[in-house]
Amino acid sequence: MPKFDVLTIGPAFIDMFIDVDDEYLASKGMEKARSHRINRQQLAEIIKERPPYMTAGGGCSTNTAFSMASLGLKTAWSFKLTDDEFGRAFVKELNDYGIYFNTPFTESEEGTGSCIIFLTPDGERTMCPYFGSQADYSADDVDEEIIKDSKVLYIAGCSLDDKTNAAVKKAFTLAKKHGVITTFNAFDVKSLKAHRAFFEDLIEGGLVDILFGNEAEMKTLFEKEDSDELFEFLRTKPFTVVITRDKNGAVVVSKGKVTKIPCTPIEHIVDATGAGDSFVAGYLYAFCNGKDEYACGKKGNEVASVTVMQKGARPVLTDEQKKFD
Repeated sequence: MPKFDVLTIGPAFIDMFIDVDDEYLASKGMEKARSHRINRQQLAEIIKERPPYMTAGGGCSTNTAFSMASLGLKTAWSFKLTDDEFGRAFVKELNDYGIYFNTPFTESEEGTGSCIIFLTPDGERTMCPYFGSQADYSADDVDEEIIKDSKVLYIAGCSLDDKTNAAVKKAFTLAKKHGVITTFNAFDVKSLKAHRAFFEDLIEGGLVDILFGNEAEMKTLFEKEDSDELFEFLRTKPFTVVITRDKNGAVVVSKGKVTKIPCTPIEHIVDATGAGDSFVAGYLYAFCNGKDEYACGKKGNEVASVTVMQKGARPVLTDEQKKFD
């Protein structure tokens, strides 16, 4: 039996939350609700100008890992951390959540990654990641033993350069070698356009069993403008595609079948940070418990709905919310 339900691979960030308005984003030349990669100097300037009101360990894969651990899955996380204040704080959080991590610290001067999260009054978040030492993640950092010890491998949020792409491909290839289920997050529209060949190589090469992404990302990746056309196209694919659609819920296309799952009612959106990550956590929680596509999508929607009604990327779940109907 695998030692872990899910191994997540992807960078860790110390998330720094800052409240702003649309005018502030415009003054920085940033498009709202999009990701804008920044350097170390820009990070320091923003923090000096607008000190964050809250900090917490984050990142796509790590948000999902924390949520899965909260739900009760045996979770592991693997990537690079620097031996600095942020890196040590992040390891403490992993330990507090019972998430397995055994990768040695690096001594990089770039430091542990950070991510500015600008929140506007409408609940939208604009991400500004600084990858730090994690931009150096390479195929040499991939741990075959921890992959072999896992039931599911989930990869998200990597920097998508030649070095990291090679690492991602190696991790998926090793997972396939050991019969591990491979799951992948489609990142964002900008990344999909810039790295289409890499995504096509992974997906069409049979290295991905379950692909996650929102509707805009899937339309970009598969070059379809109409939703129904997209769903019909995906029916012919041998892998499962899980599509989040905001207020329209979610769609799972698997083995020629299109399953539509309605949105979980939301009273008021406070902060959309981590909603997609929480959806994946809920989905994989149900998946690891042997549930069908509808139940997996439903649990994903439920966990995401809790996240958007609070501040921060980690849903605070009741025991009742962890159960299945």
